[in-house]
Amino acid sequence: MEREIQIGNSAVEARFALRGAELVSLKWHGTQRLWQRDPVWWDSCAPLLFPVIGRSKGAAVSIAGKTYPMPPHGFFRDRDCTLVAHDAQSAIFEQKDDAQTRLHFPYAFNLRVEVRVEAAGVAMLAIVRNDGDETMPYCFGYHPGFVWPTEPTLRGRYVCMFEQPETAPIRRADVATGLLKPQGFPTPVVGRRLVPEDAMFAAGALHFETVASRRVWFGPEGAEGIDVRFPDSPQLGIWTKPGAPFLCIEPWQGLAETDMSDGSLERRPGVRFLGPGEAAPYRLFVEFTTTT
Repeated sequence: MEREIQIGNSAVEARFALRGAELVSLKWHGTQRLWQRDPVWWDSCAPLLFPVIGRSKGAAVSIAGKTYPMPPHGFFRDRDCTLVAHDAQSAIFEQKDDAQTRLHFPYAFNLRVEVRVEAAGVAMLAIVRNDGDETMPYCFGYHPGFVWPTEPTLRGRYVCMFEQPETAPIRRADVATGLLKPQGFPTPVVGRRLVPEDAMFAAGALHFETVASRRVWFGPEGAEGIDVRFPDSPQLGIWTKPGAPFLCIEPWQGLAETDMSDGSLERRPGVRFLGPGEAAPYRLFVEFTTTT
C-alpha cells in the first residue's frame, strides 16, 4: 500500500501519494470523481510527468549529444517525494535530483508540488527549478483521469467545452510506438465543443500542440461537471481507451517525441529551457461546477 496523505474540508476530500505526489482520490460531497487505478484499463490516477511527456524513441533521449534511458512520461511519477509540510487543507511535496535521476537526466533540479483544497475543488502548483549552472531543457505535465460517467445512463451526454474556439490541427501518435506522426490532423473540436466518443480514441490521445484555451469544462450537458483550468500550460492532451470509464484532461508543457526525430530532448516539441537558478510555475485548478 502506498503511503498517502489526506487533505479536505466539508465538501472536498483529496488524497495524495508520496510516490510522485500523485493525486489518488478526489471526492466531492463523498462521491469519487477521480479515476481509481485498474490495470485492466490504466494503472494510474493522476501522475505528474517530468522531464518528458509521452514516449521516447528507443526508450532513450539524447541530451547534449549523450544518450540517456528515459521511461515513458519520465521518472518523477515513479519516485518518492519528501513531504515538506502538511496540514488539514494543504500539503507540499518536493523531489530533487540525485545519483539515480542523473542516470536519466543530467541536471540539478527541484520540483516542488504545493496542493490545497478549496471551496469546490483542489488547486495544485508545480514549480520546476533549475538548481544547476547550465541551461536545462525539460517537459512537464499533469495527467488526471476523471470518472466518465458518474452514472451509466449519462455517458453519451458528456462534452468537453473549451474556453476558446479550437481551430488548429491536432497531432496524433502512432499507437504501437507512442511517437508523434509528422502531419497534423483536423481538430475534432467544433467551435468550443468536443463530444468524446470511444472511436475517437482508437488511434490514441488527442495532442493539442497549439491550444488557444486555458480551461476545459467536462461533464454531462445541463448538469454538474468538472472545470479544469491550466493557465501556465501551452499544450494539452485528451485521452482514454475505447470503452474505459474515464477521460484524461492533461495540461502539458511539451509533447511526445516525433517519429522522425533524432531523439534530442532539446528539439522535442514544446520543450522549455530554464537558465541557472530559474523556475517555472504550472498551476492546475479542478473545480466542480455547472458552468460551461
